[in-house]
Amino acid sequence: MTVTFDANLLTSIYQSKLGLANVASGGALPGTGVTKKVAPSAPWLREPTPVQVSATVRSALAGANLINENAAKLDLAGASQDYRKLFALYQGLSTLDALAVQYQAKGVTAVDKARIDKVFQQGISEVSEYVQGLDLEKLRLIQGDLSTSAKTTAPVTRAKTDYSTPPLVSGSSAVAVPAFQGVVQFDIKIKRGTTTSNVSIDLAGMGATTRSTANVACSLRRSCEVTFLAWAPSTSPLSVFRP
Repeated sequence: MTVTFDANLLTSIYQSKLGLANVASGGALPGTGVTKKVAPSAPWLREPTPVQVSATVRSALAGANLINENAAKLDLAGASQDYRKLFALYQGLSTLDALAVQYQAKGVTAVDKARIDKVFQQGISEVSEYVQGLDLEKLRLIQGDLSTSAKTTAPVTRAKTDYSTPPLVSGSSAVAVPAFQGVVQFDIKIKRGTTTSNVSIDLAGMGATTRSTANVACSLRRSCEVTFLAWAPSTSPLSVFRP
């Protein structure tokens, strides 16, 4: 059980509707230099003590409602009743969070977990019903899933991959590859640490073996293994090349 809720969203939206963003916390009124409190103190600005959280959980487990508008305290005379409703909703959500924390606490028995889960589910229903019937003057509150996304218009550089040669062959790896026929010689550069070595490849060394992709790959692997043995005969880097 997990409940996450950004309580600041409630008051932030409400204050923006009223045009009180600059003075919501008792800031100076424009042109006066005089501070005036225009919004009651939000409950999420006061961190509850462990004793208070424990009392909240016990009350919920005893059957008390999670949401109680009459218990919401407003410290500003004449404040809109929207605040009381929002604060009551916050208290209900906080109680759900406290129940979830209690459920995950160490030492909680299976019986207690079942009881907490039952109260939690009932609390979810209570909060949902309250939101559906909530009547606010200055804003509309709806239920939904919280999602966060970010989009930038700045160009993002992506690595470009170029293939300068056409495909060698299409089909089975056991058939002869036309590009491997005749005189085929090239070098492979292998870098190990700060040392770079050239491995000279001459497919004539394959003799009468069919020059298929599988057989050529094995021949290349053996040539590279010889190079690694020459570098560090006391180590075993050959596992890199073994199938």
